[in-house]
Amino acid sequence: MIYVDLEPVFQAERDWDRALQKLSDGVRRGVEKAVKEGAAEAKATHKYQDQTGYLTSRIVGYIETSAPGGATGVIAALADYASFVEGGTSPHPIHARNAPYLVFKGRDGTWVRTKMVNHPGHPAFPFMGPALQKAERVLVRELEVGIAEMQRALDA
Repeated sequence: MIYVDLEPVFQAERDWDRALQKLSDGVRRGVEKAVKEGAAEAKATHKYQDQTGYLTSRIVGYIETSAPGGATGVIAALADYASFVEGGTSPHPIHARNAPYLVFKGRDGTWVRTKMVNHPGHPAFPFMGPALQKAERVLVRELEVGIAEMQRALDA
């Protein structure tokens, strides 16, 4: 009769599962930190003038999904005109659409009422690129921490 003790194999499987959980936790933590720090970077380093504060207040970083093994995060500028600030615009006309007139405060402080203006365009003020670069650096850092935690769990 032959006896084989499989407990070391089962223990190795438990150790491996525990180590994988450490890595999984590190990945999810990394994605969460990356999107939050990326959004904070965009808010802190933008070059555009945000007269109302609306665009900057609508830059967000959040987790979309999170499950063992990974997470999906989003960094977004939710103001409807954010892409025009990011990429710039060429000169173009702006027509009143939902009202008979466009109403805005002119550079001299007086109120202007007109049906159409010729917008001169403006240069690009990229702010999401730096957000992405920051998020990438944070994610790499956090993945390295997760890998180190996994290695410590395997070495224990």
